[in-house]
Amino acid sequence: MSYDSIIRTPETLFKPSILAEVLSTFGADDVKRIAVTYLGKGTKLNKADCIKALTKALVTPKAIHQAVADFSDFERTALGLIKLRGQSWASVEELALECLMLKPEKLPADLLSRGYYSTSHKHYGRLNELLRKGIVFPLTGNHLDLSSYHHSFEVAANPLVLNEIRGIQLPSLSIQPVDGPQLARFVKRPSEIVLRLVAFEQAITKVGAMNLTAKGIPAKTIFPKLQKLLGWEDSSKSPFAFTDPVAFFFWLFRAAGVLQFQFDVREVLVLRQNSPISQPYLQQVTQWLKAYRSIVSWHEPCPPGLYLYYRDEDRIRETTFNGFRAALLLALGMLPDPTAWYRISHLSEALYGQLGYSFTLGRNSNSLHFWREKSLEEKKRAIDEWKASHRKNWDSHDEVFIRQALYGPLFQLGVVEFAGDDDKPGQPGCFRLTEVGRVALARMYGQSVESSSTKFIPQPDKPCWLIQPNFDVMVYLESASAEQLSLIERVGSRQHVDASTATYRLTRDATYQALESGLNIEGIIRQLQASSLKPMPEAVIRSMTDWASRRERLSVHLNAQVLEFESAQAREKALKSGQVTGEPIGDTFLLVTSAVKNLSAFSVIAYEPALPRCISVEDTGRILVHRDLRDLLIVDQLSELAEPIGTDQMEWHITEKSVRAAMKKGWTVSEILNQLHRRVNRNLPPVLNLAIQCWGGAALPEPTTLKKQVVLQLPTHDLAEAIANSSHFMQFIGEQIGPRAFLIPDVLAEMMHQLLIQYGFIEKTTPLNTDNPTPQRKKKQS
Repeated sequence: MSYDSIIRTPETLFKPSILAEVLSTFGADDVKRIAVTYLGKGTKLNKADCIKALTKALVTPKAIHQAVADFSDFERTALGLIKLRGQSWASVEELALECLMLKPEKLPADLLSRGYYSTSHKHYGRLNELLRKGIVFPLTGNHLDLSSYHHSFEVAANPLVLNEIRGIQLPSLSIQPVDGPQLARFVKRPSEIVLRLVAFEQAITKVGAMNLTAKGIPAKTIFPKLQKLLGWEDSSKSPFAFTDPVAFFFWLFRAAGVLQFQFDVREVLVLRQNSPISQPYLQQVTQWLKAYRSIVSWHEPCPPGLYLYYRDEDRIRETTFNGFRAALLLALGMLPDPTAWYRISHLSEALYGQLGYSFTLGRNSNSLHFWREKSLEEKKRAIDEWKASHRKNWDSHDEVFIRQALYGPLFQLGVVEFAGDDDKPGQPGCFRLTEVGRVALARMYGQSVESSSTKFIPQPDKPCWLIQPNFDVMVYLESASAEQLSLIERVGSRQHVDASTATYRLTRDATYQALESGLNIEGIIRQLQASSLKPMPEAVIRSMTDWASRRERLSVHLNAQVLEFESAQAREKALKSGQVTGEPIGDTFLLVTSAVKNLSAFSVIAYEPALPRCISVEDTGRILVHRDLRDLLIVDQLSELAEPIGTDQMEWHITEKSVRAAMKKGWTVSEILNQLHRRVNRNLPPVLNLAIQCWGGAALPEPTTLKKQVVLQLPTHDLAEAIANSSHFMQFIGEQIGPRAFLIPDVLAEMMHQLLIQYGFIEKTTPLNTDNPTPQRKKKQS
């Protein structure tokens, strides 16, 4: 079987049926190396037998426990970094460089005799060690040595293996602290950071539709619209001038799961329920750091001369920039004293020591060549010249990237602070972790940390603003929680922001937008008053209430009677004859205002206590409206969810396209299903119920596949029931298809055959017959 036909996901990879198929795509030597890890060094099985034994061992907790006990500290720590992600898989680029940070590769000892050395693909070296031993598995491809030619975007670890990893101890980075600088310091206040995050979240909810191009990347109009809403401009000449902050926060929110790309309909959805902003910043910053590590389609400003190549598909995948960010964050988590000051140049030197001979962003001087026939002195001189050129290349590319990462995203997220130093004239040369950064990195890498400070955690419900009679709101940022900042961003128009305060203005337009977003005026005023340092001016309350009432001036008729006539002419005739009086609605309806004289209705439809059940729905999605039971609302309701068939609006069709269109208007899958359940006269067909959920984006627990399988036919009901209740047997069974029949995956048929022989259910001499698979033990003659 081709590996391309195997559906691998982190959830299904380690199921016996999939695992056996994946192992069969590897070479015999690869399979045997993995067998040594889990079966022991004395294993001398052929490939087929190795696969059978490995398939069993990799799903057996006892075998996994014994294997993990022999793992090295490096292997256990690498697995711990996967587990700390909260999942069983990791990006190849990220994990590859994290592995080098844990166990760097040095120059080979026989370099003088080689005559050639290149860093090409070397950054996969330590990760490839884990792959060759079967400690992790690639999710795509059939090679256990990753390179640019044989690549996988993610690798996954066996959940049973991860369960054996209880905690990790990171090694210390080789870097020396410096004395606390006495010059000016630069630090971002958490309130400034939270305000910017809140402002961006509000902007993406107000900007309207955000579309994707045919290549799956955001349309060019998105960022200018967000820039106009946010008004972010940074003309500062300091090193902290952040280039293109709108694009950074857009991709950061996407990496955090707040923005979701729907490639099939080319739209970007905002999932505010995934936003960390509602949490105190000390809790949410770890999530932002993880998102920063995995951010795609954006990178720190690159140094001159660094050649970048992007394919269209790379714009939504991890690249070497993700790997370098992962290495930098891990380096910050490995600082020997998290509270001390360090020089940025020393951090760059420490990273070079861990990564330099295996990875650099600048690839111009990464290969060493010399003829083996040269003299020993010439060879040494060539190596020394290459080392100097290699280090110069690092300083001009990678160190610049490190500085931009520190000055940009990590400073903007409040993780680091800076101080002046003579190390780099005109630039802050020293840094240290802020308390927020220290706690966040410790949580990110599962390390213990003590934090007694609460000044970085805004207390909710504490008054934090003053509302002036002129509708200005002065917000004191140090006292404001994320929830309060989110509220004022929704109901006010931001005017000015400085280090400690922000000014907003309550306006009619801002109030309208808040009401359109789902708030009500009573709730807005109540929340504004609750967070105000002084009572809210009565004139402001009256004005905001008036603005809301103008928007909500609608006519409501209780116990209304509406008559439907066969045509507009019939309605006009009834009005002129005095049979009925009322207000015409549409073409054929009449809102009755007086008693009907000598006029009897063909049928009466009541809308209370429940709407009439006037439609039938078929498995195909075809909807029929019963003419005698239809009501005034049914056409408008169906037009939101389905497409009409014909012109009389009595027949409709609900499809994937119509469900997608309804969701674009704001409907959820549960609302669509609820609407149909309320109007259908019989139960909604189960197959259509599930189809609507899938059209709406819900994923089935496992991929649906059609596979060739073997049927196991058992002779008695007792034996069938016993096997069905056995966890040992059921791991090799697909499903039960009859009282005494089971489906067995093709790759597991031989294993099941041997198991039946082992338990004595069939004779040892009975061959596996896949054409007539009804194995049973011969009866003994008495």
